[in-house]
Parts: sequence; structure tokens; C-alpha cells
Amino acid sequence: MAEIPDTVRERHVKLKTDIVAEFVTGSDEYNAFVEAFKAQGIPKGKLGNAKSLFDKFTLLESSGKLAPGNYDALINIASVSNCLDIVTLIRTADADIKSMLPDCPKDISGPSTSNGTRTKKRAAEDPPCRLEEPKKNRVSSLETDEEDPIRTRDLKGRSCYDYKDRRGYLLIINYTNGRNAADHDVKALKSFFRDEVHFEVDVNDKDLSLAELNEYLEAAKNKLNGVLGKNIYCFICAIMGHGNQNGIATTDDKFKSAEDIRMEFRNDTIPNYTGRPKIFLLQACRGSVRQDGVEIDEDDDKAENSEAEIDEDDIISKVPLDADTLLAFSTTPGYKSFRKTGGTSFRGSWFIQSCVQVFQEYYKSDHLEDMLITVRERVAELERPDDGKKQMPCVWSTLTRRLYLTKS
Repeated sequence: MAEIPDTVRERHVKLKTDIVAEFVTGSDEYNAFVEAFKAQGIPKGKLGNAKSLFDKFTLLESSGKLAPGNYDALINIASVSNCLDIVTLIRTADADIKSMLPDCPKDISGPSTSNGTRTKKRAAEDPPCRLEEPKKNRVSSLETDEEDPIRTRDLKGRSCYDYKDRRGYLLIINYTNGRNAADHDVKALKSFFRDEVHFEVDVNDKDLSLAELNEYLEAAKNKLNGVLGKNIYCFICAIMGHGNQNGIATTDDKFKSAEDIRMEFRNDTIPNYTGRPKIFLLQACRGSVRQDGVEIDEDDDKAENSEAEIDEDDIISKVPLDADTLLAFSTTPGYKSFRKTGGTSFRGSWFIQSCVQVFQEYYKSDHLEDMLITVRERVAELERPDDGKKQMPCVWSTLTRRLYLTKS
């Protein structure tokens, strides 16, 4: 059986999302629409356990009564419940999908009878051009609040953070003292996030005291919690500087730990931004040890490196258990991070440069946590030419949905 094209799958998911958006949960129209599912032969217990419309759609799909190009049952449900606007949405989606399939007639929707099904004559004339989604690709929906404006579905029907009609916000805090070539990390981040995916980008290149750093983070938090925060679907904070096991080093010889930063951005401190992703990219060492590598029997080529790669001084932290947060550390606890200052290419930190390269290559298809696996792979392949030392980034995450970096 032919694989469903991504364009068809995306239109199918959009139809389900559009139908959900038409209803107010608990309204008379919603209840009538849900009641009509009972006539489709779905066991009453399963229907009752399906908490959202997405879950009910999944039941129809698992029973073979709903798939891209197979909307008779759904049209029947909408017609019986007198939801004529939903019938229009379905027929429009049906026509769009058939137009994507060259072997199907363009007027596939056809006339309908009073109960919403196509006439027998027209159905008999139509060739079999429905796509049945393979069982291996069916994914059960997660329970979700249908009125929740911060989540949506990806092409496979999986929950992801909603970016529609919003843009991302990137805050860069870059300590420059004693960090040659660090400006290359700032340029790379701005090039991707501002120019490619159209994030709003704020950059601070001033070396901050602890009090100034606290004020800067407080201003960002107030922005997320304010009126403008409703237009931001994703907050990313990149902090790059020296430090040690106590945290980021500030200009007054004090430290800001990752735990302190996270505590300041907990969901209960920014209630108007609750449930949306908060991402921290922490470029710094987390100790004073340079990490060794272990040889393996593998034929893969080593990543190219050149001279003048130096240590970073970094950060160690205890992370609070908050939802919708991801902390990506440049290295594992106790070890140094590296930054390349010489050569003609790949100048800047191993971690930030790898992040930007991977994001540029894969953001159109992969969500953030998948991309960070590739980042870890690439950084792990790097090696200092003078002593063979290595670096291993790591991630701590409580993201509850998939986060896609997308253009606004």
C-alpha cells in the first residue's frame, strides 16, 4: 500500500484541528456532535474514555472509518448533528486531498443526501482512491484540553507546542572578557534565529555584575508575563560565559547558578506564560577537568579540527522539577567546554556552533529534542588536536510536547 504523502497527511491533521477549533467544549453543538459518534459502531466504553475530539478521531481511524480521503463517516456525524459548517470544512479538505493525488477525480466530494452521505450513483462511479494509513503509523492521541491555545498536532497527530500566529523570542547574554571568538557564537545565533526563523532577538554583550544579570533576567521574565508575551510561542535564553561548579561567573566575582535561573522562570513566577516552552542554552564549563575519550573500532572519519582551541570555564547546577523547560548544557558535570579561536572556519564554541549548524539543517523536519541528539553526536565527534580531549553536551528536559522552530 502506498505511503501517504506528507502534504496529504498535513492537510488531514489540519482538518481535525480546524474541526476542534469550531467547537466550545460542553456547548450544545459540541455535545450533539459527540453524540453522533455513537452511531459509528464504536464501543460505548471506548468512546467514553476518549477525552478529547482528537481521541475520538483516533477511534474512528483505528476502526478504519477515518483516513485521508475517507470522510464519509465524519460527514455523516456532522450532518446528523446538524453541524453544516463542519460538513463544509470536511468537503473542502476532501477536495484539497484529492487534488494532491493525480489518480483521483477533482470533483470527489459530489452531492450529498440528507444524511450527509454521497449518492449511491456517484459513489459507484468514483474510482477507489482513498488512502488507508498503515497501522504502524497510527499514533494514539494524548489527552488534551481542546480549548488550550498553546498546543496543536504535528503531521503524525502527536502533541506539539502551537506556534501559529506567534513568534519566538531569543535572549543572548554573552560575557566577552577573556573569551576570544565568542562573538562568532553571537553572530551564528542571530543569523539563524533572527534571519532564518524570524525570532525576536535581544543581545547583551556587556559583562554584567550579579545584580545587573538579575535585572536583565527579570526584564525578560516581565516581558513573557506581560501583554506582549501572549504573542511569543517559545522563549530561548543563551548564556555564554566563564564559571565553575558554582555557576556563571559575573564581573563582581559572584556566581549565578542554573538552579537560580530556572527558579526565576518557573511556571508559577510567570503565570501568563505557563505551559509554553522555556529553553536555556548554557555554554560554559561545569568543572575543571578535561574529558578523555575512549577509542572504539569504527571507520567513521573524524571531524576536522585545527589549532587554538581553548577551555571555557563553566557551570554546574541542580535543576528544579518544572514543566515545559529544557536546559541544554555544553558539557557534562565536572568537565570543561571548548572554544575555537584560530583557523578560518568553525570559530566559536563547539556547542553553540554545532547547535546552529544542526538547527539550520533540520529545523524544517525535526523537533528540538531530536535536533539536540544530533548536536550531542557532532560535538562528541570533535577532538582537541593537541591532547585528544573531548566534550559531551547533555540535556535536561521536562518538555511535555514537541517543540518545532518555525518561521513566524
